[in-house]
Amino acid sequence: MYREATKGRLFKHFAFNAAIYGASLGLVRFGWVLLLPFYWQKLTPADYGIIGIAQLVQVVLGPILSIGLHDAVQRFFHEWNDDERPRYVAALWAVSLVFSIVICALLNWAGPWLFEQLFSQVPFDPYLQITLWAAFFTNLSAFPLAILRSRERLKAFSVITILAFLSQATLTLYFVLGLDMGAHGYLLGVLLSAILMGGCYAFLMLRECHFKFSMQHISQPLRYSLPTVPVAILDGTASLFDRFFLDKHVPLAQIGLYNLGNQFGSAFNFFNQTLKTSWLPFLYRVVSEREDGPEVLSKYAVYYLALLVVPALAVSLLSEELIKLMGDPRYYGVYTYVPGFVLIYYIQSVAAAMGRGMDLAKKTHLWPAVPISAIVVSLFGLSILVPSYGLWGAIAALIVAALVRVTVQVWLSVRYYPRPLRLGQLSIIWLVGMLFFGMGFALDGIPWWVELMAKLVLIAVAIVIIGRLAIGRAGFANVLGLLRNSLRIKGG
Repeated sequence: MYREATKGRLFKHFAFNAAIYGASLGLVRFGWVLLLPFYWQKLTPADYGIIGIAQLVQVVLGPILSIGLHDAVQRFFHEWNDDERPRYVAALWAVSLVFSIVICALLNWAGPWLFEQLFSQVPFDPYLQITLWAAFFTNLSAFPLAILRSRERLKAFSVITILAFLSQATLTLYFVLGLDMGAHGYLLGVLLSAILMGGCYAFLMLRECHFKFSMQHISQPLRYSLPTVPVAILDGTASLFDRFFLDKHVPLAQIGLYNLGNQFGSAFNFFNQTLKTSWLPFLYRVVSEREDGPEVLSKYAVYYLALLVVPALAVSLLSEELIKLMGDPRYYGVYTYVPGFVLIYYIQSVAAAMGRGMDLAKKTHLWPAVPISAIVVSLFGLSILVPSYGLWGAIAALIVAALVRVTVQVWLSVRYYPRPLRLGQLSIIWLVGMLFFGMGFALDGIPWWVELMAKLVLIAVAIVIIGRLAIGRAGFANVLGLLRNSLRIKGG
């Protein structure tokens, strides 16, 4: 289908897949927002400090435990023939399982000493020990979800995503609200949910695997993924740095507000992850099956980043009203940090859209240069700024480190997989986004509902202008025509 499809049909296919993924992930994100007031009844800012650090440890462990092999499955899935694919999948899944068990066992043994050096305010037992094994069972999702994306089984992916949310929400609410166990109960609910869903993931994988494999089925994907293991470790370590410095200089309650600001800011990252979920398998198939892959990548990267300006603007401006609507004055200060985190996540989305190239050219041995550059800048910035400026110093250091990382990644990607970057077009789009954010952020001293309506108008105007800049006059006219036709059909 991809080989013969026109670019217009490709775009519709990509947009449809992204919309389906977005619907399921959006339901999950909306569900967590609805549950926040219930958690806030029982959890204190200090509890959120503990939960935030524990969640970060889980995020860090994810790519390390899988050693990038699920990415190899996604990258080569459409290059393996149907007979050999189950052997490759079985071989890589077995290697990943053995490796993750060994790593978790070692960390469980060394954890009391190791994590005490990192986080003086959050003990290993019980919080981080629970998190360690939650990370192991959550990691079981990496392979089956990668395969579902590669097969474009949208319904199955959506059902599993929603089931994972429902199980985790039910169990965490039971322990937090029912048993009043605070942060300990929340993390225990996460662990039990991960164990339950782990059985579901294992069942899916057993249907995909044929366990009569040889070293040949391991060696090729391993050569691709092994260079990414140091990257995963470096990335994971780097994402701990801000909490490490904050733990030494900022009270746990303030870290809790910082973590909540990150969670609200990550509402934007939901949109990035939605597009990325569809983007990577789409991209790998385009590159494998079409000769105009660089041109398609260049054009669609602009669509990707232009589209994300809108949720970035919406989350940055509307989080203030949402936080106040929840009605707990203890958390009103969270909004201060939201726009900074949105900016960090948006910069990271630039890497997702424009920084694909080393993997496409199979030059993964170059990946370590990307996180190393960011780590050096991050450590330098955090060590200088956090002792003097606290939370704001951490956010500033992370923004600069993200910019350095994206610059290095995009430069290497374009060098080994050349294509136009269209920076002139993107610069205008970004300038428009910053202008509208500045106008919305400056609104103050007026009734909240007037401020909310004004922000919504600004966002609507920005959508029109950015859409016109991204797809051009003719493309925008086509979109408007499709909308008018759709309205006529519904009206008729």
